[in-house]
Amino acid sequence: MKNKHKSINKILVEIYGFLNEHNIDIIDFWDGDRCAIGFSKNHRLIYINTYNQQNQIYFEIEEHPAELNDTFYEVLSKGYLLNLNELTLLMDNYLV
Repeated sequence: MKNKHKSINKILVEIYGFLNEHNIDIIDFWDGDRCAIGFSKNHRLIYINTYNQQNQIYFEIEEHPAELNDTFYEVLSKGYLLNLNELTLLMDNYLV
């Protein structure tokens, strides 16, 4: 993505096949944050951020309550991932 940091673009390139295979949408509610991106399916969202992260990826698992506006998500869990395998496993368990 043109406006995103190289760390986010690297992640997107490496997991593109997984996202495409499972029909997971790339969400960008954070235009001003070059180190943030989200992945969504079925009213669920995994937000990631690479800002100031050394060898890890910050994540939040969020859910969108149907009765609220399109950009509000409730945070269910958050933490850190050590690699892209952990990210795709998280997506496989939560979004797929």
